[in-house]
Amino acid sequence: MVNEERVTDLFLKLVAFDSESFSEKQIGQFVTGKLKDLGLEVYTDNTTDKKFLKAHPESFPNIYAILKGNIPADPILFSAHLDTVRPGIGKKPRISEDGLITSESDTVLGADD
Repeated sequence: MVNEERVTDLFLKLVAFDSESFSEKQIGQFVTGKLKDLGLEVYTDNTTDKKFLKAHPESFPNIYAILKGNIPADPILFSAHLDTVRPGIGKKPRISEDGLITSESDTVLGADD
């Protein structure tokens, strides 16, 4: 059974992060923590080396999270973005009476994937 309130709360938290391209450090740290809390092996790559971080200090590297299975089967891969398109700073999600989640003002909630 899916806990809709828990999923909605997490979604609202995720879309509220300021995360335009090169500004995804906070959401990256949050997602990394959540994945580790779920018991996944979490790694990041070196896409944000020292030179890159000097120019873009709020960037975050690519995250790789591995959940090892316990049955013989082909692996499954999911891929997604942490960053959003503009305007993505100061996002305020809201839920309408019919349950539709939108942006409260003139920002996006997230788009790109």
